[in-house]
Amino acid sequence: MVKAYSIDLRQAVISYVEGGGKLSQASKLFGVTTRTIYSWKKRKESTGDVIPRKTGSPGKRKIDYDKLLEYVKDHPDATLHEMARVFEVWPSAIEKALKKMDVTRKKNRLLPGGVSGKARGVRSGD
Repeated sequence: MVKAYSIDLRQAVISYVEGGGKLSQASKLFGVTTRTIYSWKKRKESTGDVIPRKTGSPGKRKIDYDKLLEYVKDHPDATLHEMARVFEVWPSAIEKALKKMDVTRKKNRLLPGGVSGKARGVRSGD
């Protein structure tokens, strides 16, 4: 993960630009792109400081892993879409949660080895 530039550097660059320096000169002098300096200027104008925004997740999961695991045990044939409806999230969120919990699911439980009856020569009605 990329770390944010230090607040000292941000303040030095903004002071230089506010003191009459050009963005291109500040970019060369401090080793920061002009686009970055421009965004720092806009932040200073709108918030009054150049402190970086907080990044990352807020720390709260939408899916309770214990409840999801219990649901999978109780409903082993449930599809991702069915689980997503129950937990009120997107199916991709269920998929990611299952992957994080290292829960794998067989795609075909009809016959041992994951081979469907059609592939083994079993005909319906026999």
